[in-house]
Amino acid sequence: MFGMGMQGVDLIGLLANPRLQVPSGTLDYVADFWNYLSRYPFPGFSDYKASQIHNFIQNSYVVTHIPYIVTGEQRHEIYVSDAPWLFSYTRENFYAAMENS
Repeated sequence: MFGMGMQGVDLIGLLANPRLQVPSGTLDYVADFWNYLSRYPFPGFSDYKASQIHNFIQNSYVVTHIPYIVTGEQRHEIYVSDAPWLFSYTRENFYAAMENS
């Protein structure tokens, strides 16, 4: 999923370049992927067994990098109201992610 997220970031970058023509539907693809991510049930730290911590770390990595899709790699601001699910996940799992990464 991380690869798909980075693909979304790259596609937004291509769409931002007025000299490039990208296939029709590119923006729709990125929007659909963002919508999918907003409904994806990223489990929190407490949902994992000790033997699954690697999966938690990987999901946390995805969650902290997918905002680049809508910010254009931080060219634009993102607000809590843009992605409350990201904010909630980060608030709930920040320390666990830092301690286990």
